[in-house]
This record gives sequence, structure tokens and C-alpha cells, in this order.
Amino acid sequence: MMKKIITWFIDNPVISNLLMILIFITGFITISNIKMEVFPSLELDVVAISTVYPGAAPEDVEKSICIPIEESIFGISGIKNISSSSSEGYGVVVAQIISGEDTDAIKDKIKTSVESLKNLPSDSEKPVTAKIERNNPVLTLAVSGKIDELSLNNIIDEIKNDLDNIEGISLTDIPIDKEKEISIEVSREILEKHNITIQDIKRCILLNSVEAPVGKLENSLTKNTLRVDQKAYTGVDIGNIKIYSKDDFNKYTFLKDVAKINDDFKDSEITLKFNNKDSNVIRVFRIGNQNALEISDLVENYVKLKQDRLPEGIELKIWNDDSKYLEGRLNLLLKNALIGLILVMFVLSLFLKPKLAFWVSIGIPISFLGALSFFPILDVSINMLSLFTFILVLGIVVDDAIVVGENFYKYKEKGFSSRDSSIKGAYEISKPVTFAILTTIATFAPMLFLSGNSGKVWKIFPLVVIPILLFSLFESLTILPFHLAHSKNKESKIRLFRKISGLFKAIRNKVNKYLNEVIENYYKPFLDICLKNNWTTLSSFASIFIITIGLIYSGYVKFNFFPGVESDIIYAQVEFPEGTPIGKTRNAAMELEKSLYELEMEYDGVINSNKGYIRNILTVIGSQPTKSETAGRGESRQNSYTSSNLAEISVELSPGETRDIKSSSIAAKWRELTQPIEGIKELKFSSSLFSTGEDINFQFTSDKVSDLSMVVNDFKQILKRYAGVFDISDNDSKGNSEVIIKLLPEARLYNVDISMITTQIRDAFYGDDVMTLQRGKNEVDVVVRYDDFSTNSISDLKAFQIETPFGNMISLKSVCELSTKFGYTSINRVNRKRALSVIASVDPAVSNSNDIVNSIIKNDMPDLMKKYQSVKYSLEGQQKEQFETLNDLATNYMIALFVVFLLLAVPFKSYYQPFIIMSAIPYGIIGAVFGHLLLGMDFSILSMLGIAALSGIVVNDSLVMMDYINRFNEKSNNFVQAAKDAGPVRFRAILLTSITTFMGVLPLIFEKSLQAKFLVPMAVSLGFGVLFSTFVTLILVPTTYVTLTRIKEYLLKK
Repeated sequence: MMKKIITWFIDNPVISNLLMILIFITGFITISNIKMEVFPSLELDVVAISTVYPGAAPEDVEKSICIPIEESIFGISGIKNISSSSSEGYGVVVAQIISGEDTDAIKDKIKTSVESLKNLPSDSEKPVTAKIERNNPVLTLAVSGKIDELSLNNIIDEIKNDLDNIEGISLTDIPIDKEKEISIEVSREILEKHNITIQDIKRCILLNSVEAPVGKLENSLTKNTLRVDQKAYTGVDIGNIKIYSKDDFNKYTFLKDVAKINDDFKDSEITLKFNNKDSNVIRVFRIGNQNALEISDLVENYVKLKQDRLPEGIELKIWNDDSKYLEGRLNLLLKNALIGLILVMFVLSLFLKPKLAFWVSIGIPISFLGALSFFPILDVSINMLSLFTFILVLGIVVDDAIVVGENFYKYKEKGFSSRDSSIKGAYEISKPVTFAILTTIATFAPMLFLSGNSGKVWKIFPLVVIPILLFSLFESLTILPFHLAHSKNKESKIRLFRKISGLFKAIRNKVNKYLNEVIENYYKPFLDICLKNNWTTLSSFASIFIITIGLIYSGYVKFNFFPGVESDIIYAQVEFPEGTPIGKTRNAAMELEKSLYELEMEYDGVINSNKGYIRNILTVIGSQPTKSETAGRGESRQNSYTSSNLAEISVELSPGETRDIKSSSIAAKWRELTQPIEGIKELKFSSSLFSTGEDINFQFTSDKVSDLSMVVNDFKQILKRYAGVFDISDNDSKGNSEVIIKLLPEARLYNVDISMITTQIRDAFYGDDVMTLQRGKNEVDVVVRYDDFSTNSISDLKAFQIETPFGNMISLKSVCELSTKFGYTSINRVNRKRALSVIASVDPAVSNSNDIVNSIIKNDMPDLMKKYQSVKYSLEGQQKEQFETLNDLATNYMIALFVVFLLLAVPFKSYYQPFIIMSAIPYGIIGAVFGHLLLGMDFSILSMLGIAALSGIVVNDSLVMMDYINRFNEKSNNFVQAAKDAGPVRFRAILLTSITTFMGVLPLIFEKSLQAKFLVPMAVSLGFGVLFSTFVTLILVPTTYVTLTRIKEYLLKK
């Protein structure tokens, strides 16, 4: 069947050429429709249920909101775990969904279950259930200058509207969007004078603010809709509402005469400064398959036109532009790919004739463009990882073509015609080449099924590699034989080409001469010695393998699960205890800015340089928008990252391609220059584009709250003893004391109940919401409140006046008892138990996070858990991600090896020969480990994935070697001689495939750019691993074959 297919393509040149052209055209057309991004977008398998409970303490939110919701969704199939956070007036329950489950379907089940709850507080808002989706910001647009807040807000709204109307831009937002409010402030004295209550004002506003359809007027000629439209939209409109006297309905007072009406922003302590100027920002997103580069161009063109129309002193500037980083990283990787391609083609030309080398190389663009045409179907984007994968397989993709080409060349030298050589050469090798590709696919497949957030990243590798390999297989058995069959040995008519061809021919002849000398004088004698001393040979290989494993387990080769991805933005995030005044937070931000200016002077020699390391600075006081964006708990969760105790400074650095200092080093220097800040709860510096979590993250759960607090304090002391550990923090939110209000029996005398008191106290603190207006695209709350309400102490609160149903005013202490107790500012729960976490970072230059965690678990945790027996602990963050990923990788890899065994058993029709081929797999790790040692690198998950991918290459070479041994054995009926003969015959092809694979990744291994550093370990594992695997295939496979065959014959004789 395969021979017929090969022959058909050779005899139908038009179809073969059209098919090749079709693959090229389809690939090029598809490129424009593939989404482009710096790093793969991650879907979060998370559903959040958020609920607003105005004025409620965290403990009340926990008891009345979070626990009932947790219990209602507990047991729903597909939920991995449940966590919750309760803070003042707000609660969120987060359900993490098991990977692979239908998140939308589970969200619907959760929503139905939550909506069926009947015991939630009546004054809480309706719970909002949402699947968390992370949009992809392309860039941020900063508007800054010396301007008042209202004017700045109007400009921001105008720019946002402009951007929303640009075709090609689908989504924008204002992360710090200050809400507008119409506040109606009244004094008790004026209300008493006019015999008016707050409820009277609220009622009048509602009665005089009506907008509704009421009917239709129709006749034979016209049709009119009737509509009442007396809606008050502004503070002026509301101020002109009349309040009629209760005693004389002919008398009235305008609301503006009895109240102070402010149509302005809500009381907000959030301030933004961009490069030390008052500012606000707009984020522009990419959705679906939109191209980040195109969106950036649209915004740049808009900025050029808009800047001239803005008031003098107002600057519009793009910053944190992902498209620029994307462009730089794409250029970097494309440069490496081009260098790798040139090296691969150069190596091929040294071993093969120019035309043969050319047709072998043409398989690279055919395979790559063919794979690109499937990117939209597979939902794969063009990003750093997908481009890196192309570089990774640059040398692998020609392996099957090399084998076919070598076989063609063999028959050609025997005097066969080009057509016959092509048919015989391709058909003879088709079975081992096909199964070699299938086994390589099987070794990449485990990465498709890794759990966790990082697992969603690693599946990029097989999704790119598998279609490339399939197209490579198709091309090597159809299009390549056609081109080889029709190739002619004619000299070029162009003199320059003849000279170049002659030069390469001379070099190729020398290479072949030296290669033959190596085979005859060194390889053959050495192989003969190894086969004669087969047990010594196997023992030597086993010893090297044991030493290599020993280097890993002894800790000599360090393991760093996932080195941070270099980012061009660094962040400093400040958190004080809840309730800290905004002034103190602002002072801390100023200290950070001061040390940042020192850093800027040290690196750039000038402040606000556009050409130095530090380009732009955004300071946000009263919020942490970046932390909110990456929290993964939904938009409503942003409330938790807006408070007077929070601040964030974002610093844009020069592009990593042009920077010789890592962003992590700049962040570390910034931390070093920052003086200790008194009273701070947490100061965190971050500099990674993608992270799998904190270096150290221990989560403690218990039903005993007191034990949790104490175990956290003890554990932090343990961490302090380890060198290299810094930024130790916890989420134990010990707050201020709470004032508890309870109704006295005397309240019955005044006909006052606790609900009435609750409403009046809450209205005094927060105001009474009258209504919400829709003004353009914005919602505006209308709130009425007392203008003189002030409580600085419990005694002030006791004197607070309560209005009875009879209209009398009495003090709160007359009807209520007030007491104080300790309270929390936030309460965290995990799987229906109270939870606290301790997190810390580790300086990799000083220590290794895995070593520290293992030491803690082995030496410290037994005593700690014995002391606090009610407490359980678990690893979270990077350690949890590491455990899940490595566990999945090990399980999936074992399944893949079984699949490889099945695939090998089919062509060889043997049980023991697949084991011979697969025995070479473990030895691939030797080259990978020594490559890391040689370059001074830590092992990482990418190193492990490189070893997994290397297995396929080792199997490929070993499979073809085994196939040739069997062929020679059939001819000579002497298995030892077959092993001796097959090695030299396969030496050239195996060496060539190994060198091309190594050359393909060589530019990346020695790439100096900071952006590509996290990818290098995978290239090192593959590059150095394939070099050692050459030795394994040429020596170990024949030796193992001879040894097992002798054992087999011995057992059969017995």
C-alpha cells in the first residue's frame, strides 16, 4: 500500500507540486489570522460567588454569607476545592473546578444552588455567580498633567469613548474608575425646623423622579407613545424638587434650601500619579483572535491625532505595551530560528549533495507552514513558547527526511535510476520512519494532560510539535520522493554557482573521507571491543547513569521548578494593617519613590530618562490594580484591593532585548535601597511575567482560631532561620476591636426594635441610598446623609440620637448596651475550615526553595504539628504546582512509554526488541544533566520536558538501528555480525540527525538575551542529550541486542 502511494506521487508531478504550493499558501494565509501574544493566555477553571453585605463585620459575613454558600455548593460534582474570604461588607466564595470538567455547566449548577438559599440576610445584595475570565490587556494609556480631578475624569471618559468607537478595538476599561455620586447632606437642626425627616426627603425624590411608558395614542393616521419623563438626573434637578409642608400643603421648600447637594465623586482616597503627575489610565484589551500588534498601531495613530487636541500641559502616553514586547521577543526567536536553520542547512550540505540537502531542507518550511495552518483549530497562538517550539524541532523535523534521503543516495550509488532509487529508498524506510514519528508524538503527548495553571502552558509544546511531525512524515514519504525522483545531476550554467558547488563538493569529500576514517579506524574497532565485552559495556553505561542520578538526588544539581519569566515591568506592593490612615500609606509610597529615584540615578544618572533602564513610573495610593487583575477571583474581588492601607508602584523598564540587567536584579536593588517602613504588614516586590506561585507557601487549616494564629507566628520564626528567605508574610488579618450593639429591655418602652436601630446607624455612617441614575454610560448613586455625623469614640456613639416611631429623639445608650471585643479585618476559609497562609520568597543565589521546604517538612513540621494537634498544613503556590505537575508528568510518561512499547512491538513483532530500543531512553538524561552542569544551570520543569521530548529522538535513532540489525541478521543469520555491520551503515545518518538537532537549538542555548533565559534549560536538555544519545544508539543498542539475544539463545537451549 505504502509503495503504491509513494509511486503515485512520483508519477503525478503536478499533484505533488500543487500540494506543496497549497501547503505554503494555506500556511501564509493562516498566519494573519493567528492571534499573537507574548505569553499564552490561561483560562482559569474558577467560579466565584460574590456578595455585598453593607456594613457587616467580617465575622458576620463569614457566618451569614460565606458559610451558607459553601455548604450549598459542597458536594457538587466537578469542584476540586472551595475557599472563601470575608471582609467588611463583602464576601466571596471561590470554587476551583477540576481540570477537564465543563466549567460553564458547573457554574450553572452552583448558581442554581446559591439562588435556592433562603437564609441569606435580607439586607445583603443578591449573590453574583460568575466564571472568572482573564482578559488580555495589550497596552495601558496614561493621561497625566496638572489638572483638577473632574476635568481629568471628563478627558478620560472622552478618550475611552473615542477608543471604543475605533474599528478593531473591542474592549477598554478604566481600572481606577472613580464613581460619581449625588450626595444630599442635611443637618438635624434644619430638619427639625421644617418638620422634615430623611425619609420625607427620600420619598419626595422618588415621587418626583419618574420615567416610564404609560400607553399609546393611536388613530388611522398617527401612532404616538405616551411617556412620563420627570427624571432628576443632576444635582441641580434634585435641588429644585419641592418638599411640601405637612401642616400646610400650599407651602413648600426647595430641597436645595434645606440640604447641601454635591454632584461629584464619591469620597475616594485613591490617587494616581504617572511620572509624578496627576493621572488616570485606560487599558486596551485584545479579545478572541485579535492581533496585539494591530491594536497597538490603532492606538498609536489615535494618540498622535488626539495629543494636539488636548489642553496644554496634558500628556497622553502609551505604556506597558505588550505589542512592543511581543515584537521584540518574536524578532529574538526568529533570529535564533534563522541562525539555527542556516546551521542545519550548512551541516546537511557537508554530508549530502547540494540538491539532496536542499530537498531535505525544504521539508522544514513545508512542515512548519502546514502546522501553522492548524493553529486556529487547535487554539494555539503565536507566542514565545510556540516560536521556541519551532526552534526546538528545527533539527528534529529533518530527521525522517535525512533517513529517506540517505537511503535514496545509497541506491543511487548502486547504479539505480533516480525514480527507482526514490521508490526503493522511501519504501524500504517507510515503516521504521512512520513508527519513529509515532513514538516521538507519544513522548510529547504527556504534556497535553498536565494539570494546574502551568500544565495549560506546557501543552503548547505538543500542540505545535505533533502537527509539525505529521506534516514532516507526510512530506518525507510523498513530496520528498517525488523531488528526488525527478532530480538531475546537471551542473549549473552560472559560473558562481558552479564555483560554490565545487567548493562544497571538495569540503564534502573531505568530510566523507574523515568520516569513513573515523568509522573504519575508530568506531568499528571500538564497537567490536564493546560487543566482545558486552557485560562490561552495559555495566559502564549503568554506572554513568547511576552517578548522574546520584548528582541529582544529592542536590549537586539544583532543581528550580520554574524560573521566573523575565518581565519589563517591576512592581512594589504595600499593605498596612486594615484601617491604616491613607496618609501613612502615602508616606510609605513616598519612601519607595525616594529609593526608586536613588536607583534611577545609580543606573541612568538622570530622573525621568526616556533612554535609560527606568522609563515610566505609575504610583497608585489606595488600591492595587495589578494585584486585583491577577487575583483570579473576578471583578467583584477588586473591592478587596481598594483600601486606604494599600499602595502599588509599577515601573516600566527598557526592553529586555536591550537590557543587560535582569528585572529581578533591579527589583532586588530597589528593595535593598528602601529603608525599613514602620508598621508595614507586607512589602512585596515582583518582576516576573509568569509565575507558578510563591517560592514558599504553607497553608494551615483548623477549627481552632487561636491555634491558627499561634502556629503562624511560630512558623514565621522557623522561616527566619533559613538563609536566603525574605519577604515573609501571612494573611492573619488581626483588626481593631469591634463594638457590639445589643438591644436593652427598655427599648420596648420606646417601641424601638433592633432592625430600626440597625438601619439608622448604618444610614448615619454610609448614608441612605435613594436611587441609582443611569447617566450616559455611568451609574450615579443618589445618597442622603447627615452632614454633622461624627463618631470618634464609643461615648460619641452612645450619644447618637435614634428617632422613635413617635418622632421623638433618644440617645442610643437609652435603648442599647455597647461592648467591645477583638475582631478581624478579613477571614479566610478553605474547604469549610478557617485557614491562614504563610508565604515567603527565596533568593536563588543564596539557597534553593526545594531544599528549604524539604528541610522544613522533615525537621520542623513534626514538632510544630505535635504542638498544635488541631492544625493541618498543606503546600500551596509553586510547591503545590510542582508536585501536581511532576506527578502528572510521571504518570503520563509511564503511559506514553507503554504506548511506545506497543508501537514498537507492531513493526518488530517481538516482545524483547522494543525493550532493547527503549533501554536507551533513560540514558538521555546523562547528556542533559552534564549539559546543565557545564553551563552552570539549575534543573527546571523545562529541563524535564526537554528530557521527555528527547526520549522520542533516542527511540527514533534506536528504532532505525534495530531495523537495520534485523535486516543484516536475516541475510547473514549471525546476530553478532549483524550488530557489527548495522552500526557502520547507520553511523552517518545517526550522526547527521544528532548534529542537525543540536545545531537547531545551539543559537538558543547560547542566547544572551534575558527574555529567552527561562527557555534555555529545555534546549540544553535536548541539545546535549541528543549528543550523548548518539553514543548510546551506536554502542549501547547493538550491545544490548547482542546480550539479550545470547540470553535468549541460552534459555532456549535449556
